Amino acid sequence: QLKARAQEIEAALDLLVKMGGMTRDEAELHIVDEVKETSLRILIVDDEPGIRSLVKSILSPYEVAEAGDGVEALQMIQENPPDLVITDIRMPRMDGTALLAHARDQYPDLPVLALSGYVKPEEIQDHAFDGFIEKPIQLDEFRELVEATLSRDAPDQ
Repeated sequence: QLKARAQEIEAALDLLVKMGGMTRDEAELHIVDEVKETSLRILIVDDEPGIRSLVKSILSPYEVAEAGDGVEALQMIQENPPDLVITDIRMPRMDGTALLAHARDQYPDLPVLALSGYVKPEEIQDHAFDGFIEKPIQLDEFRELVEATLSRDAPDQ
């Protein structure tokens, strides 16, 4: 399937170059820009760079931005609201529950998943997180929760 998809992409690029009057490099740049505009954006917020890197690699089909704490995340959300926020609970400067409260004040429909290795789901049940991910991350469960959360707010096609 991947080979067939690659052949389709090559044919589409050749057609775009031929009919669009542009170079192959220009055609590739246009396609990359178009895909970026339509891809879902996820913001991972964690004070551990290793966790951010792991989540980014797990969610490689998505555009993933990183923040080291809630303060940095809030600024990023205000500049370019993501489609989903995944936040650690315990972080310096601003923890995940405070980030959730501030983000929901401005973006009430923004889905936010909690992530923690120290806090149990029942400890944050009074907060309106859309889901909970326990560290260490179980890959399949994590991907399923992310996909389910993103699809809840997706427009019908």
